Amino acid sequence: MSKLFERLKSIKNLDLIICFVAIAVIVAILFFDGFSIETNGTSFSAYVNQMENNVEKALLSIDGVKSVDLVINFENGVEQVYAYETTTKTVGDTTTVNTEIVTSGGAPVLIKELAPKVSSVAVVIKGNNGAVLEYKARQLLSTLLQIDADKISVVVYN
Repeated sequence: MSKLFERLKSIKNLDLIICFVAIAVIVAILFFDGFSIETNGTSFSAYVNQMENNVEKALLSIDGVKSVDLVINFENGVEQVYAYETTTKTVGDTTTVNTEIVTSGGAPVLIKELAPKVSSVAVVIKGNNGAVLEYKARQLLSTLLQIDADKISVVVYN
């Protein structure tokens, strides 16, 4: 036990390290205890269905559109971002950095969920005035889904 105290005494800036770790623990306890950003708990397929329904509803509001068939492709699924705590420990000339996921009640603390990014869209529209509908649909989809117009395929028929 005395060897341990001797090693601790030899660590440079030990009081600063202890203070930093104590503050990090206090902040983690106060901020994260029982705290996680609520998510709606929807699965990826439910998210896709909701997105397609919302976009279809917007397309159907364009004058002259009678019906819409829509497919949205995504680059990836939902990404979850968790809280991390990083501690630094210096012993002599060696510095050790340790990063761990913060937990609350045994479960990791979820900070946020990032929605999947849309990669492309294909739309088949039944309606009148094909060229105008195609232009309006492409503009609407580009704005709503934040993708370039060349990633959107629109087919209009009567």
